[in-house]
Amino acid sequence: FKAMFEVDAEEIFARTFDYIARLINVPISVFGIITNIFHFRILAQKSMRSSPVFTIMMVICMSDIIQLVSQMGNDIKYIVQYNHPDYCPTVDTYYGTFFTIVYYFLNGFSLFVSSWMAVLMAFFRSLSIKFAMSSFSETFSKKSTAHRIAITVTLIAFFYNLLCCLLKYSITPQTIVPTCPGEGPYYIIGGTKTNSHARIIFTFFDGITELFQLIFFTYSTVFLSRFIREASRKKVMKNVEERKTEKTEALILFTLLPFFAFITIITMFAKLLTMLQTINASSHSIVCILMSSQYRDAAKVKCGPKRMRSTSVSG
Repeated sequence: FKAMFEVDAEEIFARTFDYIARLINVPISVFGIITNIFHFRILAQKSMRSSPVFTIMMVICMSDIIQLVSQMGNDIKYIVQYNHPDYCPTVDTYYGTFFTIVYYFLNGFSLFVSSWMAVLMAFFRSLSIKFAMSSFSETFSKKSTAHRIAITVTLIAFFYNLLCCLLKYSITPQTIVPTCPGEGPYYIIGGTKTNSHARIIFTFFDGITELFQLIFFTYSTVFLSRFIREASRKKVMKNVEERKTEKTEALILFTLLPFFAFITIITMFAKLLTMLQTINASSHSIVCILMSSQYRDAAKVKCGPKRMRSTSVSG
């Protein structure tokens, strides 16, 4: 264990565990990037873009790709540094520190977009069902509404995380020379009072944001679960359109659940955060294939032989 001779056994175990977890996480990220590119190509088809639900799923897919690419880059950086003879875990080079801040921005931005888009998709879908006879339902069901939600969430996520990174993090020279085999110079992320105060403020706002997400999540989950359960009791009366609607609600619910299912686990096993986020970002195409017949039909057209595609288009 390089540069760890003055570190206690518990810290050595934590770093080794982190290293192994990142080794496992890299191929998962590669798999997730490939499946999400395939996922995006299907969602980009004209038949899928007409649905506001799949429009939002496309935005979630793009944010997942950003998250997976940035996460894979950060994992590879850590693995390379860990195996370098001059590895020093508490500090980094100037460009290495800058790269880490860029990763924080991209990861925070992508998680903000994907989580809020999933929550709002479920929440507005619940309102659309609840007020089915009012103008609200028609408004929430329009593709233009999904576009406005996507643009609003993306802009808020971009500027919020940009401000967060500018205030919370700064590339600060390490004043206390660490016991490292390299010559330096070494840098750390954020070492000023402004950075400390910003961390407190943004931690508060992050908590408020997560509270609102939890409220929307709880309401949407209870409402959609009740709707699906009641709809399943009326199987005899259901036509094709009603069955498609039921499948859409199930798709939204199963898209929403993974975002928050791992939050409780994370509080107990913080070291698994990165891997769980990667698995979650890699799973959306699989959920769509399992839950949506419209998605499966679009996938067959996209991946099938050219003859089948031309037949589907002409038909």
